[in-house]
Amino acid sequence: MNEKKTNPTSIYRIKIQGALKSPLADWLGDLQIIPQEGGATLLVGHFADQPALRGLLDQLWNLNFVLLSVERIENQSEQHSPQREQEGTGEAYSELQGPS
Repeated sequence: MNEKKTNPTSIYRIKIQGALKSPLADWLGDLQIIPQEGGATLLVGHFADQPALRGLLDQLWNLNFVLLSVERIENQSEQHSPQREQEGTGEAYSELQGPS
């Protein structure tokens, strides 16, 4: 019997400048939306792969949101690997600018 294995998803925190209006929040589906101080919004959710993450980032860009940061949150299994301990606990990209 051939078992189909699923790829683990990665969790990302995406911080954008501005608040999300209700229709846009509904469009984001399963993402957790957390208002931040200073008018920013934090989006947290699972992405199956890099193209899925890129799709959301492209949509935020198309809606003229300014990306403040994108951070990958490590899985428990990845946090304990020796290679990840040397590299740090997460990958973060801060102060990314959207379209002018």
